[in-house]
Amino acid sequence: MLASSWSGDPTPRIVNQYERGISTSIVSKVLGLQGLRTGWLVCRDPQVVFDALVLSENTSEIMNTMGEAIADIALRAERDKSTLRGARRDGQHNLDLIDAFIRAQPDLSWLRPQAGLIGLCRLNLPIDGDTIA
Repeated sequence: MLASSWSGDPTPRIVNQYERGISTSIVSKVLGLQGLRTGWLVCRDPQVVFDALVLSENTSEIMNTMGEAIADIALRAERDKSTLRGARRDGQHNLDLIDAFIRAQPDLSWLRPQAGLIGLCRLNLPIDGDTIA
């Protein structure tokens, strides 16, 4: 999915570093396909992939074959680049908005994500968790 950081540098994938390394992701966020609840797994060791498939089939009550078919179409090379360009543009815009908001709040700070869309915000007040809750 997002194969690089926001700076454009490639994000290392464990599947490229180690023969039995497993890389996973989902189609929900980047492709805007939240309802599919479908992801993917890549490993150079075919036995690991087979074992993961067996485990998935034995622990899932409902197989999402329609979601998998739609994800397969969405991930095809001819669709992938334009979809990811739009997702990167929208993600960058949203991060810019959040970053500007946090910077404008004297009691908030964060470390902006270098890749992906999830960041944690720090509330810089002398208040404990129980009081906040």
